[in-house]
Amino acid sequence: MVRIAICDDNQSDRQALKELICTIAGYRRKGDVCFWEYSDSRQLLYDLQDGRALELLFLDIYLGGELGMDAARTIRSMGSTLAIVFLTSSPEFALQ
Repeated sequence: MVRIAICDDNQSDRQALKELICTIAGYRRKGDVCFWEYSDSRQLLYDLQDGRALELLFLDIYLGGELGMDAARTIRSMGSTLAIVFLTSSPEFALQ
């Protein structure tokens, strides 16, 4: 089973991404993939610190009043090598 987290403050964007991932990756059965959804980084960071094992994180750059880049830095400072895919509609943070 692949364990994927999606951290985006827009619920419809989270749902669309889940559907896209399942379609592209060909996940057909419920046991093929497990998604955790987060609307902000606080609970995500708490769960990672608490030992939640994930293979992949889709992380929005703009999370309401916070930046996904800050959450990513915190995740790396915890020693995590979790694969992070950044989501954004703005090129502002592309080089980071």
